Amino acid sequence: MIEVKELSVSYTGDKTNTRVLNNINLRLNKGEIVAIIGPSGCGKSTLINCMSGILGSYEGTITIDEESLNPKQHSIGLIPQNYGLLSWKNVYDNATLSLKIKKKNNISQEYKVFIDNILESLSLKPLLKRFPNELSGGQKQRVSIARAFIMKPDLLLMDEPFSALDALTREDTQELFLQLWKSYRPTTMFITHSIEEAVYLGGKIIILSSSPSSIVKIIDNPLFGMRNFKDKNEYLDTTSLIRKIIKEGWK
Repeated sequence: MIEVKELSVSYTGDKTNTRVLNNINLRLNKGEIVAIIGPSGCGKSTLINCMSGILGSYEGTITIDEESLNPKQHSIGLIPQNYGLLSWKNVYDNATLSLKIKKKNNISQEYKVFIDNILESLSLKPLLKRFPNELSGGQKQRVSIARAFIMKPDLLLMDEPFSALDALTREDTQELFLQLWKSYRPTTMFITHSIEEAVYLGGKIIILSSSPSSIVKIIDNPLFGMRNFKDKNEYLDTTSLIRKIIKEGWK
């Protein structure tokens, strides 16, 4: 279980002190996937950076299974907007980068099968020797997803992972991600600006206010993971509720 308690972040300039996050409290149960939606500049990426360990200067606590967040101890996967691939490494080396970082040179046969299954699920097997400059945007994102799953994260964080893709590629990649997620169910939190994406991929949807950001509402999503979710009666109700909360909370 992931717990964030009374998390606040301020950025200090020469003569200013700007509060970005204000008293954030949330809990992610093991195997849960949560969408974060909020206005531009409200601190969504700051929240991700705190939970990934990139940003260590904050008030409050972040714990994983009741232990303080420690990137050296906990396995935290991050899928950024720009894919985060190393240009001089091929697809296979990028996908298995976490093994190199953790110096896992002698991996078990079981782990090799696991890696092979991830690569197969994301249709990356024919691309293993290619380099990032030889890949499309959708292919790069699939490599980034593979890298995150291969490390078997305690927590998977995604910062608008599908925003750079065209509409058709985005839908295909979302579907591939969701099927992979359902197979392994890492505890996951992702940022999105899309209500539709939040409804499709978020088991819960957390709506943040404008900056300094706090949680306006947490919604249990009845449409999570349904391929035909737009055809369901609850779709209009759920999206209308989210839009109403956003309109009131983003003033």
